[in-house]
Amino acid sequence: MCAPVVQGVAAEPGAVTLDLGLPADLPCFHGHFPGFPVLPGVVQLDWVMQLGAAYLSCGQAAASDLRIKFKRVIRPGRPLALSLRLDPVRQRLDFVYRTGGQVASQGHVVLATP
Repeated sequence: MCAPVVQGVAAEPGAVTLDLGLPADLPCFHGHFPGFPVLPGVVQLDWVMQLGAAYLSCGQAAASDLRIKFKRVIRPGRPLALSLRLDPVRQRLDFVYRTGGQVASQGHVVLATP
């Protein structure tokens, strides 16, 4: 299982920011890429869905629309923060990953019941 280590949580109504630890031995870093491990985009999206369900009670919904923009690679051992904001009216989960204070990736998922 490839799950980050949640090291800190700052929550407010409808939103949460998680400080995540990324040990180099996480399985998702193996082979992606040899000699220069980075966090795959599919794993980033999986964490958005899992952590959104856990911290914002948005359930394990399916995605009917997905947008993500990659700006920087996410490397193991570096500080990583994930901010999540749920818009219950539009059923949309917005997310931003930051590493070293800079945006690494951001986007949104429109939630749909499976």
